[in-house]
Amino acid sequence: MGFPRLQAREDVNILTVLRVIVKHHDQRVLVTAFAIGYCSHLIGDALGPVVTRDISSLGYVLWPLTTVPDGGTRSFIEFFLTLDVTPLFIVDLVLTGAGLFLWVSDGLPGVKDLYLEYTREDTYDG
Repeated sequence: MGFPRLQAREDVNILTVLRVIVKHHDQRVLVTAFAIGYCSHLIGDALGPVVTRDISSLGYVLWPLTTVPDGGTRSFIEFFLTLDVTPLFIVDLVLTGAGLFLWVSDGLPGVKDLYLEYTREDTYDG
């Protein structure tokens, strides 16, 4: 087992490496979009515990600075079957719906780009 590393430093390293190895401008736009989505996801993971002032639940985001909360593992289906509909859940649902609407309205960037990237014919004559 290796030494624990700070998750934030590791995340920044991954995003920096992606930014450096990408050669084309259109691919850099995708890396930037990935970085924004990745970082905003971490903020979203921290939102619930911060709003409810349950700082101990931030262990998943702040590990190894804090311990990971104890708890049993649940299946994906069990998670949704036992979900509590709270005001925060409603806000999350509305934000997710708004994000999906904007993404589809914008033409599914990312998915469309990947599709076009892998379905175009190469012009390389080898």
